[in-house]
Amino acid sequence: PGKVYCYTVEQRRHRVMEAGHAKLALGVARVTSTITLESAELRYGVLHLGDQNLIGGVRTEDGAASYADLLHTISPAFERADLSGVVQALTNHFGRLDYSLKSVFYDEQRAIVQAILTPALEETAAAYQRLYDRHTPLISFLTNQGIPLPPEVARAAEYAMSMAVYRALTTDPPDFDRSRSLIDAARRAGVSLAREPLIGELRRLVEQVTARLLTDPESSALLDRLLNLARLVRALPFEIDLWRAQNDLFAIRATHYAALAARALTGDQRARLWTDRFATAAMLLGI
Repeated sequence: PGKVYCYTVEQRRHRVMEAGHAKLALGVARVTSTITLESAELRYGVLHLGDQNLIGGVRTEDGAASYADLLHTISPAFERADLSGVVQALTNHFGRLDYSLKSVFYDEQRAIVQAILTPALEETAAAYQRLYDRHTPLISFLTNQGIPLPPEVARAAEYAMSMAVYRALTTDPPDFDRSRSLIDAARRAGVSLAREPLIGELRRLVEQVTARLLTDPESSALLDRLLNLARLVRALPFEIDLWRAQNDLFAIRATHYAALAARALTGDQRARLWTDRFATAAMLLGI
């Protein structure tokens, strides 16, 4: 069973139908309060007409006008895309359609809104990418001539290049060379990179590495990754608050740096390399 705040919800029957952008969900669910243990079996019908347009009705499963009757009445209308007929059938069955997206608990509302927004955002991203790809030679020409990019083209370039950097960072493992190349290309073209989602992703990556270094401070692979990330952070045209990672580096420096520096002075090449890389990464990250 699922859980919504202090209620558990157990689906007994559930059916979803689609016609173009419209979706219809019908079903029966048992809802139980985890506080009072009171329980009720509820029948529901929800019609999504696209975007935020969502209406629905609920009634107790009382044996009258059964769920099978609801399916029999409403399915033919929906299958022939008679949406006004679907609304009328829902109204007749539930009495009135009192529920909309505004009726949903806040957390679930946010999740639904995100699901609704995702296709629209993907469509917008694809449009920006097509515009940028189509006009890349023109963008290069204008940049080389010192001519400011028109606002519409600049926005498309900003989005396309920012997402290209983000994709390079979120590959496994992150492609640091491509990320740096894209950041440099954006700077040469006079294109501003979007702060989000780059700030969040870089912060996550840096904090992930410094947290692992706390438990394995002499790992050359982790230190190399941190140095690559630090160089990217400094290459970006905006600041990133990395206080948590900085605290980790302070702790590592306090507990390990002096001993490794002493080893480096005795000719330990591995220790010398570690201290050089650590010092560079710490400096780039503001320590």
